[in-house]
Order: sequence, then C-alpha cells, then structure tokens
Amino acid sequence: MTSKAHALAREELIRALTAYTGIATDDGAADGTTIVDANLDGKNDFITEKTIIIMSGPAAYEDKGAQSFVSAHPATITLQGTGFSAQIVAGTIYRILNISSVEIDVANIKTVVDAIKTQTDKIATKMLFSMDFWSVAQATAQITTTPEVVALPSVTPSLPNGVTITRAIAMMKFRKVSNGDAAANYIDTTTGGPHDPALQVDKAAAGYIDALLLPDTFLRVEGDGIEGGDVLVGDTDIKVKVESGVATTFQLGDDLRCLATTLDLYDIQVGLRIRYSV
Repeated sequence: MTSKAHALAREELIRALTAYTGIATDDGAADGTTIVDANLDGKNDFITEKTIIIMSGPAAYEDKGAQSFVSAHPATITLQGTGFSAQIVAGTIYRILNISSVEIDVANIKTVVDAIKTQTDKIATKMLFSMDFWSVAQATAQITTTPEVVALPSVTPSLPNGVTITRAIAMMKFRKVSNGDAAANYIDTTTGGPHDPALQVDKAAAGYIDALLLPDTFLRVEGDGIEGGDVLVGDTDIKVKVESGVATTFQLGDDLRCLATTLDLYDIQVGLRIRYSV
C-alpha cells in the first residue's frame, strides 16, 4: 500500500519538476497517442522529448515521453510509442515535466547504436583479415625428363564461422633443390612443347587450376649442384578452390619436366594464404 507520506512526496517531486500544467481543450486520438491543447498554439517547442504525466481521468498518473509537438491550431502533442491507456479527452489535466522519459532515452540510444552499426558495417566490408594454413611436410619430390604430374600434400583451412573469402593464393616452400645431372639443369618448357607447368590446386576433384606458372629455366642448378630452397607465392586468386573445412589438393602439373636426369626437392610444404571479411 502506498503511504500518505509517499504520495505527498511524489506530488512535491512532480510539482518541482513541472514546466507546464495544462488542460486538454479537445479530445485527442482515440488510441491515447495525442493531447490537444489550443492554449499552446504558437508556442515554442519546449515539449519534445519531455515527460508528460496525466493528472486526471482514466489515465491518471500514467507518464509518456513526448515524441513531437505541433504548435499550429489546435496545438497537438504526440506521445512516444503506443501512448496512454485511454483517450485524453477535453478537460483532462496534464503536466509537462523537465525530464526526458525512459522511452525517449531508449529511443535515442537505439538511434545512436543503429548509426554506429551502420558505420561499422561499412568498415567491416572494407577491413580484410588474413590467415595462412600449411600442409604437413613431404620429404621429397622428384622432377624428371619425362613430362608428368608431381603429387604434393593437401591443405585443409579452418576459418572463423560466417566469414566471406575475398581472395586466396597458393604457396610452396622447400629446403633445397639438387641436380642429378653433370650439366646445368632446370625446368624445361620447350622440349616436346611448349608446356605450361604450374603449381596447381583443386577442391573436391572438380579439376585443377593454375596457381603459379613455372617459367622455362626455373629452378636452375649447375651440374651436380645443390641450391638452397625458397618460398614460392602464387599470383592467381584461387578462392574458388578454397573452403573452410575442405581439403585443397596441390600438385606440380601440366607436363612438368626438367632438362636432364632429375631435379630433387627436399622438405616440401604447401600452403594457402586466405583473405576474408566478416
């Protein structure tokens, strides 16, 4: 039960906060969303976003935030949301308090949050993230004078949920390359050709595509020599062959051959560099 002292304190608080006390001059909307008061005709808008409290009638002591105010005759206050529980008819006493309502505050916060989200959504589509994924190591791979495909390991990327892959490239690294012939040796694209050997990738046995072409005289090693390895980075977007949780398979293909005897690669890994947006 509300005590008399509490009721008096509430009345004093309302009185202290009151900017205007008015009486509706005409019936407002039937759904309780407007107050009509011709006494406010032509007045400046000191009402929007303030709290309106009803002091008489069926909706007495209900409060709502003022969404807007139109001073043209008859001056009308439109309430936030669904308005009051009953129509505000002519003769209803109301007060305008010098505080914003919770509804108005929540609506303003939502507006700000929505604006921030709009901007961050724009940023998200421009910000790209990158992840590298590497295969297990393969001990050796041999290139001979017979045009053939050289099998390489596969890579299964694991990306965050809900991302969009914007670009992917293939990579390959090896520790060293040795020449099994007494003369200089290298990738040969002209004998019996021309050929277009390449580092190639595939997904779900749909067909290999080129990720990095290997030009003529590539991987040149002098007679019986050994050269240090390198990291090869593809320049072709292969995102069509990349999917989180699905293996991307690799090979050196399209009639790959060397000029003489063999070229041997050691300690090989292949990888994917994936750019994505969230």
